[in-house]
Amino acid sequence: MSPRSKQQLYHSLAQLLRAGIPFPKALEKLNATARGSTRAAIARIRGELAAGRTVAEACAEAYPMIGAMEAAVLTAVERAGSLDRGLEQLADYFEAITTARGAMLAKTVYPIFILVLGVLLLNLPKIINESTAAYLRTTLGLLGAVAAGIWVLFMICRVIFSMATFSPLADGFLRLIPLVGGMQRAFAMSRFCLAYDMQLEAGINTIDALSSSALASRTSRVPYT
Repeated sequence: MSPRSKQQLYHSLAQLLRAGIPFPKALEKLNATARGSTRAAIARIRGELAAGRTVAEACAEAYPMIGAMEAAVLTAVERAGSLDRGLEQLADYFEAITTARGAMLAKTVYPIFILVLGVLLLNLPKIINESTAAYLRTTLGLLGAVAAGIWVLFMICRVIFSMATFSPLADGFLRLIPLVGGMQRAFAMSRFCLAYDMQLEAGINTIDALSSSALASRTSRVPYT
């Protein structure tokens, strides 16, 4: 599920719970209009609830659509009897994630546009000196190479982000990248603090809260035990 989808799901669930609608019924209402991965997550959670699991257990079983941080928060707020508050906090967190990703995308669009424009303009003499077909072959080949390079870079970044959850080396590398490193640190601590705060409020043992919050942070810089 995308951060935007999670933000909408958690916000809608919080609103329905505050209106006095039970959690299973709220899921049923949202399922009628949900699409794609959101519908799949709702179906998985509903199935687990039907099997007798608690809300937190059902959401945890929906991994990887529902992450460790969300499961830790939901476990705590369900125990404390403030499920709607926890869902709203998760909605706020994923809204912040969506905003941050949008800002990063906006900063990368302009350089990519300039690169594509440069490829198109610098090869214009080929239309005059050779032919339109030669121009198209050259530009499309270069643009294909650019697209392939961007895709490879994107996949490498995904692998590094995944490795950062257990590899201090990968995590340290990410933190050296301008903009990305700062966001990585900020959101890792945000996940840790959100999970830890909710669990302490629910009366969960401090050591257990620290352990699960470290796991929820998704960074190797915070040990799990």
